[in-house]
Parts: sequence; structure tokens; C-alpha cells
Amino acid sequence: MATMSLGRTDDPAMGQYRPVAMTQLLLKRWTPSLAVDGSFGYATQGAVKTFQRAEGLSVAGTLTRADFYRLFVRQTVQYGSRGDAVRAAQIWLTRNPSAGVTVDGSFGTITRNAVLAEQRSHGACHGTGVDGIVGPMTRAMSYEWEHDSGPC
Repeated sequence: MATMSLGRTDDPAMGQYRPVAMTQLLLKRWTPSLAVDGSFGYATQGAVKTFQRAEGLSVAGTLTRADFYRLFVRQTVQYGSRGDAVRAAQIWLTRNPSAGVTVDGSFGTITRNAVLAEQRSHGACHGTGVDGIVGPMTRAMSYEWEHDSGPC
């Protein structure tokens, strides 16, 4: 995905893995009232513009790779965390159905174990430590996995 823009919707065939919804959850930091519906409509476009203005980025209402990277690496979550940033991390983790992660916004043992597994599996090639924390390095790793050719 090079960009995310007006009209994109999550594919129901992908199960719990929903990149538009994941993006909407992260945008709620700048636009708390944004609905998470998996559809990049005018409200999401407005939230993107709010994020871009707040971060001093070019305001276009379309998320470029660089914009998405900046949005994605901003929020650190770990065992005991709760909220939208946790939900976004859990959506990313549902790419691997065998991890057993439920998108519930609570960073518990199952989420921590799934993060540890991702870090062990793909972190070495991205310089990510194995600590069970979804911080800037793990988010960068997950962003690269999502937008490039996959894990190393």
C-alpha cells in the first residue's frame, strides 16, 4: 500500500485484519470522535488532515507512506495498556490467526506473547529487541512488514 485515500475500505475476507480500521484507531489520538468503521470516507479524510496539520506535514487528506509511518510509530503500548493504540496493534497482530489475538483494546498475556513472537520472528532483521513492547522499533518493523515485501 503506497497510499491510503478516500474510498478505500477494509476487505471482509481479511477477517480481523483491517488496515483502514487500524489507521482510524491511530488517528483517534488527533480526532477522538472519529468512527472506526473500516471505510476511508470524508470523516477519515478530515482526521488525516488534522493529523497532518498537527505534525507539520503537507495537508492533503491522503496518507502517503511517510505520513502513515509517522502516524504508526507514534504510540507505545505494552502489557497493561488499554485503548485505541492497543486495538491498532492487535489488528496488526491478527495477520497471523494462529496468534489467537482478540481485538479488545486490552494488552494482556495473549497480546504480549504475540508481540514477542513477532519480535523473535522478524525483529532481528529490523534491529528490534525482544521485549514484548510495541514501541517505535516494533511499529517500524510492523510498518515495513506491511508495506514492503514482507518479513525478512
